[in-house]
Parts: sequence; C-alpha cells; structure tokens
Amino acid sequence: MQMLDDPIYCPRCGHKVDPEWKVCPYCGYDLAQLNVKKDVEKGQPQVPAAPVQSIPPPSYYPTRKKHTGLMIGVVVLILIVVLVPVIYYAILPAAEKATGTTVTTGAIRVIYHSVLGNDIKVYIDDVYMGTYTSDEYHVFYGISPGTHVVTVKSLHDVTLASKEVTVRAGETTTVELHVGSL
Repeated sequence: MQMLDDPIYCPRCGHKVDPEWKVCPYCGYDLAQLNVKKDVEKGQPQVPAAPVQSIPPPSYYPTRKKHTGLMIGVVVLILIVVLVPVIYYAILPAAEKATGTTVTTGAIRVIYHSVLGNDIKVYIDDVYMGTYTSDEYHVFYGISPGTHVVTVKSLHDVTLASKEVTVRAGETTTVELHVGSL
C-alpha cells in the first residue's frame, strides 16, 4: 500500500510527479488515470486503470535553440530590400495617378549597343550619370519634362554616340544608341 509521504513517479518517464498533477510535465502522460491522491486518502492500494509499461527516460531531451531576434531581423531586412523598390517604382506612381497628384518628372531608359562591348559613361545634358556596361539598359529617374541630349562616351571621354530625346512627365522614354556596325 502506498503512503501519503511516498513519492509518486510517472509510469512512462519515471520522473517524480505531484499527486495533484493531471498530466506529467516531462512526457505528457495522463496522470489522472492513476487516481493516486484519491486512492491514498481512502487507504486503498494504487491500481492503474490499465496496465502501464514503464519506459525509461531518454538520456537527452532535444532543445530548440531560440533565435527569435535574429529571425525577426532577417525578415525585416528582406522586407526592406524587397518592398522599398516596389513602393518607389510601382506603388507610388500608381497612387499619384489614382489620386490626381501631378507627376512632375519622367525617366529615360538608355540602351547602348556596341560591337566593342566596352564600358561606357552616360551623360544627360552634359551631366555625368555613371559608368555602365554596354548592351544593357539603364533607367534614369527624376528627369524634368522637355527635350534632353543623351550622350555616351568611352572611359577616355571620347563621344561615341549622342541623341536628343523628349521626356514627358510620368513616362519613361527609351533612347537606343549604336556604335559600330550591327
């Protein structure tokens, strides 16, 4: 017969448990079927409702490492990298058109083809816009409406091609420049 002061152990994992617990916090075994407290108070021997096979506790309980802060940081960084360009180039112009806000700038898409395949410098109205690889297109935003001159120069500042282009507010105008025989 089990006494009130005798420790009680979970029949599944073998950990010491409190007689008032309904579930073993170590393995999840339903302790209510033991009816330990009621049986002990009545002075009856403890008899489980069904035969229970005792399983020894595992020597290692795997623990999940918590990297919550790191994961949140990575997710925020990905959202910033993805959403900022989408908002800037897609959502804001559409919102301006929907709300009737006047768009005051346009964009120029420059496509430069060369048999040489060399790097080029792009100028708009003699203002340096950057060095780029040929045979790719590059878009320059924030261009005021009107007529502009797009010039492509070599890395040694030799003019390779030049063309006038008319820019309209809220639109992207494409300029294609060629050097050599294509």
